[in-house]
Amino acid sequence: MVNDNIEKFKKEIQKEDLVPCGWKVIKAEQLSKMELPEPEFLVEGLIPKEGITILAGNPASGKSWLLLEIAKCISSNQFLFDKFGTKEARVLYVDEEVNLGETKRRWDKLNPPYITLTDFMNLQGFQIDDKEQRKGLLDLCVWRDYGMVIFDSLRDINSLNENDSLGAKILMDYFKEFTKRGITILISHHNRKESFLNPKEPSQVLRGSTAILANLDSLLAVENVRKTEQTIELIITQSKLKQGKSMSPFKLNLIEEDGKMKFEYGGEIEDEVRKLEKTKEAIIELLKHGERYTGEIVHTLIPLYFKERTIKRAITELKEAHTIKPRKEGQRTYYSL
Repeated sequence: MVNDNIEKFKKEIQKEDLVPCGWKVIKAEQLSKMELPEPEFLVEGLIPKEGITILAGNPASGKSWLLLEIAKCISSNQFLFDKFGTKEARVLYVDEEVNLGETKRRWDKLNPPYITLTDFMNLQGFQIDDKEQRKGLLDLCVWRDYGMVIFDSLRDINSLNENDSLGAKILMDYFKEFTKRGITILISHHNRKESFLNPKEPSQVLRGSTAILANLDSLLAVENVRKTEQTIELIITQSKLKQGKSMSPFKLNLIEEDGKMKFEYGGEIEDEVRKLEKTKEAIIELLKHGERYTGEIVHTLIPLYFKERTIKRAITELKEAHTIKPRKEGQRTYYSL
C-alpha cells in the first residue's frame, strides 16, 4: 500500500513537470501564499502605471485642458488638482489635433513651472498602426526615458476601423507594445454623437468597439455640465479600473483668472444624485419632442440604462419644480414642458 502511494506521488510530480511551451502554471495554494507587489499609479487611483487609460468626452468638454494639466503635474511631481498624488515621470505629449501655437497658448495659461519634464510633438502625422513610425516612437521613448506618452486624440493617430472588434483589438495591442516596456499610455477619445436616446453610462457611450474598453486599465469620462463667464464646471467619472475599485465621480472647476487657467477640486458627487440629474435631463429632452404620458417616458428610458424608480422620482421632482406640466386624461397623466 505504501509503495502504491509512493508511485502515485511520483506520477503526480511528473505531471507537474510536463508543461508545454514553457508555460508557468501556478497552483491555487501557491498563489495564496505569494507576496505580490501592489498596483502602482502615476496618478493616485486614476492612472495606473504601465497601463492604458482613456480620457473620454464630447468635443469641447475640456479633455485637452485636462491632459495638459496631467502632463504638467506628473512631469513636475505636483499633486493633481491639489488632491491626487503623482509619481514623477518624463512625459511626451503627441498632439495630432492642434498646432504648436495653440498648445503653447493653453500650456502657458496653466502656469507651469519654469522647468518640467514634458516634451511636445505636434502635427507630425504620427500613426500608431504604421509599423515603422510605431517602432521609431518606441525607440524615442526608451532613448529619452519617457515614463508616459499622451496621445491627443485616438481617432487622429490611426487608420484602423475602431468599430470592428478585430481592428480595435489590434489597435490596443499596439499600445501594449509601449506598456510592456514600462511606459504608461494616456489617450483622449471621443464619445459617440450625443443624443438623449443614447445610453448614459460613460462605458456605453465610448466610441468604437467594446474591444477598446476591454483592453483598458482605466476609463475616465469628462462631462462639461455648466459654463459661466469665468468657470467651467466638469464632472469626472471613472467607470473602469482594472486594478481595484473605481473612484466615485467628482467635480472639477476650471477657473480663468487674470489670463490664467486653474483646476479646483470640487469634491465627490453622490452617485444617486448624479443619476437623478441625468434622468431629469433625459426626460426634458424627451418632452421637447412632444407630450408624453408616464408609461411612455418609463418605457422609453428603461432600455437606455435608466431605472424605473429613478425615472418616477425625477418626474415628481420636475413636476414640483414646475419644470414640466401634468395633464390628466382618464387614467393617464400626460406631461409637457
